[in-house]
Amino acid sequence: WYSETEAEGKLPPWDAGRPNRTLQQLLPDLSPTLPAGCKALELGCGTGASSVYLAEHGFLTTAVDINRRALQRSWQRAREMGVSVRWVQENVLDLPCTAVPEESFHFIFDLQCFHALPSAIRPGLPKVIQRLLAPGGYALIITGSDLELRNLGPARLSRQEIEDAFTGVLELVHVQSTQFDPTPTYGEDPPRAWQVLLRKLA
Repeated sequence: WYSETEAEGKLPPWDAGRPNRTLQQLLPDLSPTLPAGCKALELGCGTGASSVYLAEHGFLTTAVDINRRALQRSWQRAREMGVSVRWVQENVLDLPCTAVPEESFHFIFDLQCFHALPSAIRPGLPKVIQRLLAPGGYALIITGSDLELRNLGPARLSRQEIEDAFTGVLELVHVQSTQFDPTPTYGEDPPRAWQVLLRKLA
């Protein structure tokens, strides 16, 4: 996707080119519960808009993506905004690793990574998140929803599928219906999504 869209001067269909608005709405309420200067991780960071946003707001941010071209765009974005983010090229299911240690992160963000994994290996991601979160840490996942009835957007998961995936692994704080951000492909009425907030018990 990134090589094709880069050649055309476009973003991938799911990439809004700006920080996720659900993240921006939730972070002010969540930040007071997190330690000062805490470490944040974005899984499947794409072109890095949300990772840069976290760094701008005082998080010591690491961002992971398997796609080298996406990370190159991310690095350039961070450089232009004057912030430091640790960019790591890795398969999220191979975490933790040396660059992304176990129990290191107080906040983990996943925008459209969970549902993008094939269903046969998707159950591995909750366990990865559980291993990466520090005790008391939170994870926010924005993922596809079966409430979207149009032929638009990514893979659709039911609320039950989400609950089944995370029950017994992390505390499910809430699952709320929302929408992805508008993009040139999605338009101003983007697909329905689930906002999933999780916590690792201390």
